[in-house]
Amino acid sequence: MALLKKLNEKANDFAEKQNKKVEELKEQREALIKKLQEEKRYIVLQIVLKESLIGTGSGNIYALENAINEQANRGYRLVNISTTIMHSQGIGGGDRIQAIATFEKEE
Repeated sequence: MALLKKLNEKANDFAEKQNKKVEELKEQREALIKKLQEEKRYIVLQIVLKESLIGTGSGNIYALENAINEQANRGYRLVNISTTIMHSQGIGGGDRIQAIATFEKEE
C-alpha cells in the first residue's frame, strides 16, 4: 500500500512538472509570435464591404475605417488600397466591395 502511494505521488509530481514545462513553452511561443508581429514591415488586410440594404453606399464602411485606425494605432500607415466589386444576385443580394489595404510600419 505504501509503495502504491509513493508511486502515485511520483507520478503526480512528474505530471505537474510536465504541465509547468508545457505552460512555459506556450508562454515562449506567444512571446515569439508577438515579437514577430511587431517586427512586420508590411501588413495586408482584406475587408469586405456590403452594400446597404436600402439605398446606396456601404452598410459597413466603419469596418474599413476601424481597420485603418487600428493599424495606425499600431504604428502603420496606409500606403495602398485597391477595390474589386463582386456582384451578387438573389435573396439578400447586394453587391460586395472587396478592399485590399496595404500598411507599412512607420519608422
